[in-house]
Amino acid sequence: MSEKIKCSRCGIKRNSTQFAVKKDGSLYKTCLICNPKEVIKQPNIPNNSIIENLLNNSQIINDKLLTSLILKYYQPSTNDHTNQVTKIDMIRQKYKNAPPLKKLNEDINIFFQNENPANLLQIYKNGDLHNYISKMIIDEYTMSKDNKENQSIYVADVARKKFIIRCTEKNYAVWKDDPGGVILKSLIVDPIIKQFEIFMTCYMLEVINKKQMIKKVNTSYNEYIKHRDHIEILVESFSMKIFKLEEDFNIVTTLLNTNCLNDLSNKTLTHLANGFGIE
Repeated sequence: MSEKIKCSRCGIKRNSTQFAVKKDGSLYKTCLICNPKEVIKQPNIPNNSIIENLLNNSQIINDKLLTSLILKYYQPSTNDHTNQVTKIDMIRQKYKNAPPLKKLNEDINIFFQNENPANLLQIYKNGDLHNYISKMIIDEYTMSKDNKENQSIYVADVARKKFIIRCTEKNYAVWKDDPGGVILKSLIVDPIIKQFEIFMTCYMLEVINKKQMIKKVNTSYNEYIKHRDHIEILVESFSMKIFKLEEDFNIVTTLLNTNCLNDLSNKTLTHLANGFGIE
C-alpha cells in the first residue's frame, strides 16, 4: 500500500490520486479538495471520491466554475442508488434559485386552444397521443442550456421514473425527490389531461350539434320545395360528413372514458422521463 501524503493546506493525509500532477510529473503539495480548480487540468478523469468530497464541501460547491467541472467529470457510480443520490445533490447545489413548479389550472386551456380536434383524434388512432402531449410538456418546461437555472424538472433515473422536482414546501422553494413522478403527475400531467378532456368534450358537443342539424334536413316535401337549393346544398355537404362524424363521436366517447384518460396520463408521464435528463 502506497504511503499517504499530507496536504500542506488542510493537513489531512490522502492517497496520491487525490493530488494534482504537475507538468514535470511531481505532485502538488495541496490536495485536489483544497485546490479543486486543478482537477480540470489533470490528464485523467478524477475518481468519484474526489468529486463526492467536493460535493460535500458547501464553500467549494458555490463556485459556478467548479460546479460545471463536477458535472463534466463526474463518472456515474456502478451503484444505482449512489448514482441517483449524487445526481440529486448536484441539481440541488447547482440550481438553488430555480423557480418552484406551480400546479396548472385545468380550467384554462393553454395547451390545446390552437389544436385541431380531428388531428388529435388521428394522433390517438395512431397510438401516439401520449408522445404528442409529453412533447408539449417537455417543450414548455425544458430550458435552454444557458437558462437551466430556471428549469424546475429533472430526472435521476429514466427507467424507474425518479424525478427531481422544484416545488413549494412550507412557503419555501425546495428540491424534492419524486419517485414515480407522483408530484409531477399531480401538478402538471393530470391538469393537462383534464384540459384535453374538456377540449374534446366541447368537440363531442359540436359533433352532436352537427348530427342534429342533419336530422333537421329531413323535412317535409313542401318545405323542401320552398328551400330546395339551400337544403340540397346542406344534404350534399352533410351526407359526406355523416360517417366521419359518427366515427369521431365513437372515438371521443371511448377516449373520454376514465380508464382511458388514466392510461393516457400514465403513458405521458413515462414518456416524460426521457425529456428531463441531467446533462
